Amino acid sequence: EATNKIILYGIRKRVHQYQGTWVNEHYHVLLAYRTTSNTSIGHTPFSLTYGTDALIPMEVQINTSQVGNFEESKNDEALMANLDLLEDACKKSHQRTLEYQQLVSPLYNSKVKPRAFREQDLVMRKMEVSNCTRARGKLSPKWEGPYQVHKV
Repeated sequence: EATNKIILYGIRKRVHQYQGTWVNEHYHVLLAYRTTSNTSIGHTPFSLTYGTDALIPMEVQINTSQVGNFEESKNDEALMANLDLLEDACKKSHQRTLEYQQLVSPLYNSKVKPRAFREQDLVMRKMEVSNCTRARGKLSPKWEGPYQVHKV
């Protein structure tokens, strides 16, 4: 969900900049997202998927050190080594994500207002908690009830 928000924000920003030619600009937004290191995981989404960092088109045109030192004969060996290390990188990313969530959770939880229920109060229950077999969709109700509290 956060990924989609970032991508949509980038696309929305480009749409306003390039009124009629925004269709040509969505590629740049996706490329920027895929090749930018994420704060919470410490890697790019591309590197976690394919085991190696992506080159942006500009790096190929300018002939950077990565492109200049490329040897096709050693490329397959390097890719296999990267794939061997990919599982370790994914584990580290997961660990870093958990640490990041623990760091952010006090700030997030500080906004929660505790509520005390008394007997005879009316409450609603989320549909996803009740495990009901009703069809779930975009227009289905999100809450069920009201229920009366009998015991606290």
